[in-house]
Parts: sequence; C-alpha cells; structure tokens
Amino acid sequence: MKILQIADDFHSGGGKERFIFDLTEKLINKGVKTSLLCIDHDNTSSWGDELNCEIIKFSSAWLSYIEDYNPDAILWHVGVETTDKITKIVSKYNVLSIVHNATCPSGTRLFRDNDQICKAATGNMCMVNWYVRKCGTNKSPKEAYRLFNKSKEVHVILNKCKTVYVATKAMQKTLEIENIKSEKIKLFDITLGNLTDLGPIKVTNNTDILKILYVGRLSYNKGVQYLIEAISKMKQDNINVMCNIVGGGWYEEELKALVKKKGLDNYINFIGRVNGYEVSKYYLETDVVVVPSIWYEAAGLVVPEARGTGKPVVVFNSGGLQEWQVMMNNIYYAERTDSRSLANTIMEAKQGMEHIHQENQFKSPYKDLCRDVIEDISNYAI
Repeated sequence: MKILQIADDFHSGGGKERFIFDLTEKLINKGVKTSLLCIDHDNTSSWGDELNCEIIKFSSAWLSYIEDYNPDAILWHVGVETTDKITKIVSKYNVLSIVHNATCPSGTRLFRDNDQICKAATGNMCMVNWYVRKCGTNKSPKEAYRLFNKSKEVHVILNKCKTVYVATKAMQKTLEIENIKSEKIKLFDITLGNLTDLGPIKVTNNTDILKILYVGRLSYNKGVQYLIEAISKMKQDNINVMCNIVGGGWYEEELKALVKKKGLDNYINFIGRVNGYEVSKYYLETDVVVVPSIWYEAAGLVVPEARGTGKPVVVFNSGGLQEWQVMMNNIYYAERTDSRSLANTIMEAKQGMEHIHQENQFKSPYKDLCRDVIEDISNYAI
C-alpha cells in the first residue's frame, strides 16, 4: 500500500510536525510506503532522528510526481497553503484529511479583544472581526481577504474528501459548525497508541519550591500571560514557586515585560528554544506542567508528552484540552482565562502528588489512526 502525505511545511519543531514524524514512522513499521510532499521543509532531527522517508518540495512537475507515485490514497494534513493543490486532485484520488487546527480564517477561533471563543461559521463577519474583534493574525487587508477565501476553500475540499480525521470532539464540533458532513468525520487517537506507555507520577523535586514548567510557542493564543498572572497570585499567597518557560515566539518580549512589571524576574526563567529531544530534562526537573492555551486548541500533544514523563498536567478548559481527562489520570483543568482558577488548580495538582496514582495503563476511546486509514483505503479500493 502506498500513501502520499501532503502538508504546507515540515520543519524541525511544533506539534503538527512531531505528529507527522510519528505517524510516518508508524506507517512505515506497518509496511506502508509513504512519502511527504510539501511546500518547504528543513531537517527533521529535532527529535533525535531524521525522518525515514522521502520528503519532496512542490515543483512545477508535482502533478507528474503524484501520477508516477500512483498512491492508493493521499493523506492531507490540512493547511491553507496547499488548498490549490488539493483542489486539483481531490476528484481524481482517494483524499483523506487530518484537521490539526481550527479551520476559520485566523485558525484560532479567538477574539483577542476580550479573549472570547468564536462559535460562528466562517462568513462575511469574519472580515469585520479580523480587525474589530482582533481575531486576525496579520494587519494586511489583502492577507485577511486571502485567508478568508482560503478558509472557505478548505471547507469545500473537506466535504469532497473521503474521510476527515479529528483528534477531539471539540474539533468535530467546529467542523460541524462549518457544515462539514458529519458522516465524513472520524475521531482518532492522536497519540497513535502511545497512551499505554505512560507511567505513574514521578516525584523528583525534594525541595519546598514548587517547580512549574511551560513548553511551547510564545504567542498570545498560548496564554502564557495567564500563567504569569497565576504565579503572581501564588506569590501573593506566599507560595514558594519557580517557573521555567521553554520556547520562543513573537510574543516573548511582551511576556518578559509582564514578568518585569509583576516583579517576578527571580521566579520566572525564559529558557528559549530547545530541540525536542532536549526538553525531557526540563520535564524531569519540574513538579507540574501547565498548558494555558486560550485559543481553540485541537488537542495539544504537549499534554501526553508531559504526562509521559511522569508529571501531572494543568490545562485550561479550552478547545479539546480537557478531553485528555478521559484518557489519562492526573490531568487537571482550570476555568479558561481565569488566572486565579489556574493558580488554585496548580496547587490542586501539587497536592494530588501526595496521593500518587499508580495506574500506568491508559487507553484512548478513539480510533487507531493507522489501522483506520489502512482499512478505509482498502474499502475505497473495493
């Protein structure tokens, strides 16, 4: 069986890239031939290894490449920059899609004027909200209009795909809002069966300092500003706390300014970007991992990654993040955009460590993606 994967870009960091890396390795281990066709890519060694498949950039001969490859199916990692490519082939090939993020024009479903989640379908108001409600990711009207049209195009394509895979019920709901046919949508296990590898909570910090860790991009929608506010409240409550922030991004300077304003320079450390395989040492040194995303996060692979190192994880109940509680223990959620709730929930996770859960076998209630894809392709071929 041959599966050609298509993605916008494939770089050395990020949850989507890590997922493609793991999925590709698993498909190969199942005897499936797979390659990745993308607009741009760099090395894939961020996690310690190079991806064990051919990675090709789109060129003027990309249609001929697909014809020569003759795939049984094309697996599209949905992105706006490849919509024009998929439009040309969706009627000719078995195209299956994986939706990694919200498919609205901004890709976040977040109104930054008051940090409210948008629950409307893509429509003309998106162009107004881009500026008035500050959901837009770029000031250019031309870019706003381009992404608005790209978002509409994504939804047209998804309804032409054989199957649309999503990792959480929250993401399924957003697609139904966009009038994607419900019979096309399938839930899958985004950990690709790795939940059973999780172990019990590991206590490695023997000091009286509560050590907190954030790992991820430093952008507004990731909500690190609320974590900083929560730490400020914890210091006001005389809690001895230290926090490491691992990652980088456009919002980093604003976050550093907030730390300075709150007088937290001695309690919050900005580590910067590190390679994926180097993050483990920060997990091992921490007590609680916090994922404070305020946008409509699809699932957040950092949650099982952190839990897999034996740490409790605190999330905001945003998007699909709280659904991890169905699959794993020691996942705690705070009320979205509420820094006091976040501070209290972090303390709850710390206290929970005193009553350590020893279960180490977990199972996703969702489908095995690799097996499901292979079965679906076999059915389409009949």
